[in-house]
Order: sequence, then C-alpha cells, then structure tokens
Amino acid sequence: MIAESIMKVPRLLILFLACVAAVSCRKKEEPPPPETFPLPAPPPEAAAPPAPIAPSELTAFAPLPAAPDWRGSETSRAKVELGRALFHDKRLSFGHDTSCNKCHLLATYGTDGSAFSVGHGGKPAHRNTPSIYGASLVPRLFWDGRAETLEAAIALSLEDPSLMGSPGNARVETTLRSIPNYARQFAGAFPGAKQPVTAANAMEAIGSFVRILVAPSRWDRFLQGDESALTDAQKAGFRAFVETGCADCHAGPLVGGDSLRPLGKARPWPNQSDKGRGHITDAGGGDMTFRVPSLRNVSRTGPYFHDASARSLSEAVRLMASHQLGKDLDDETVRSISGWLDSLTALSLEDTPPELPPSTLGTPKPLRR
Repeated sequence: MIAESIMKVPRLLILFLACVAAVSCRKKEEPPPPETFPLPAPPPEAAAPPAPIAPSELTAFAPLPAAPDWRGSETSRAKVELGRALFHDKRLSFGHDTSCNKCHLLATYGTDGSAFSVGHGGKPAHRNTPSIYGASLVPRLFWDGRAETLEAAIALSLEDPSLMGSPGNARVETTLRSIPNYARQFAGAFPGAKQPVTAANAMEAIGSFVRILVAPSRWDRFLQGDESALTDAQKAGFRAFVETGCADCHAGPLVGGDSLRPLGKARPWPNQSDKGRGHITDAGGGDMTFRVPSLRNVSRTGPYFHDASARSLSEAVRLMASHQLGKDLDDETVRSISGWLDSLTALSLEDTPPELPPSTLGTPKPLRR
C-alpha cells in the first residue's frame, strides 16, 4: 500500500505541472487589456452674445438724413454739377495750385491724411483738416466755429492765405467769366440772373455740391432696424462708448459736430498754443474751446484733433477719455470702442472727379508772391 502511494506522487506532480503550464499558455495567448486615456476636457462654453441694444439706449442718436434730391429739377442738377467742378478747380486759388478737393479729398473720406494740409504756395494750414462729408449738417464750421453757414466757410477757405489765397471776388469772377463752358453752366444753374457768373453764386454752387456729401454707414443701417449691420463686438463697443461717457458730447446723426466745448475739461490739454475760440475777438466760449468733431469716418481720417496730436484712433480714444472725462481706459475698452467707431465708416464715397472746362487766352494766369 505504501509502495502504491509512493508511485502515485510523481503522477500527481506531473498533472499539477501540466495544469500550471496550461494556465500559463492561456495567459500568454490572451490579448493585453486596451490602453486607457483620460477623458478629454469639455470645450469651453462660448461667450453669450450681448443682449440686444434697446431702443431706449439709442434715443440720443439718429441716422444721417437723406441727401437733397438734387436730380429732381434741371436747375438743382445744374447747380450741383457746377459746384462739383468748382470744388475741384485749382484756378480759383491765388497760384492755381490748390482746390477744395486738394485738402478735402473725396476719395479718402474727405481729408488728405496729413497732420496739416499744404495749401497755396506750399504753406501748411495751422489746424488739422476735418472731413468734408456731412459738413452741411454742422451748425458752426471750422474748429473754432467761426463760420455759421456753409457758404461763409467756403468763402473764408477761398480767401485764407494758408489755404487757397484768393486775392478777392473780382479775380474769381474774371477767371470764371473767361471760360465759356463755365459761363454756360452758371446760366443753367442760375436762370434769369442778369449776371449769373458771380463769386456769391460760385460759393452757392459749391455749397449745393457739399450738401449732397452725406455718406451713410453700417451704423445707419443698424439705427434703421437692421440688427445684423453690427457685429456682437461692435454692439459691445457701442455700450462701452456710452458707459464711458463719450455720448455726452458725441451723439446725434453726426455722432458729434453740433456743439462747442472746452478741451481739457478734466485734465489740461497738453498743447495750449492754440486757444480755439479764444483767438476770436468777442466770440465767447473762452480759451481752449473748440467744436466737437463729428465721429463719422473717424477710423479713416487720422491724424486727430485740431493739433493732429494723435496719430492713431486708439490714442485718440485714450486722450479723450483722459482729458475730457478723467478716465484711464484699459486696452480692451479702447479696442472695443474703436471697433464700434469703425461702423461709422461710409459705405460709398463721391470719388469721381469731373472733367473741367479748359482755360482760354483770356483766363488770368497764376499769381506769384
């Protein structure tokens, strides 16, 4: 019996080792478990779009009025076309070297992009040139508001020795009467006049042309009910503009342009050499009072301010907030406001120069000082 038990041990050992080997083989044959990776983080939630701008937030603003229907009558059409030609004609200037369009370039939003435009005889103007677009809607023109009508502003620009330098109305009339095509255009624009070619009629014709320079923008479309005309960022920029306090001066259809205010109300303006209305005898308003500029096309019409002291729009926004409101804006607020201001850019411009009538042998030659 003992011998038989001893004989069974090797057999049991063999069976045990065989089982162990079988299990090992199965473990080797089984595929490894799949690799595991951390679950991806959920995407960040998109910023909620700004709430719609309520009509109550827009009560201080208005779209640009429509330009006069100058094509409605033959006389109006003739007057505007004559004014368009005179606006571009350098022969009205002292040296036949400067026209209204030289400083107020219609194709570049009504300015020439210079700090100080160069007028007659290569002389620079002493103030930065504002845009001519929308000028007919401004109650007082020039930075110091010294012209109360568009025609008065045109006459002053014509006579200014740093602009067109005209020696007087007699010279303007002699020049225009010497050009037969102009004589015919004046007769059509001022029918029934005993002598249609006058300096006063020339100023009126130029004024008629400037009155059609009303150039709507995406902002106007938005004010007229098109919510898609502004991006969400521009809507946020409008709110930043209002919340900062800019709309206290810059509102209405021109987003400014309709009042005279002291410059440097909160902090003195750095450049005190130009006193604004303080240079005009009995003008009222005191030193450093200037016309609040329209912000139409502002993102395209730098440099900025009467003294061209800001080269970029962001710099202009910072300076206004600082010196008028006593606020130091962060970069994000400046970008936001500047983005909305870009929506004030005209969608189309008056940029086709007319063909001017030729001079004759009787046309006065350019003057030389």
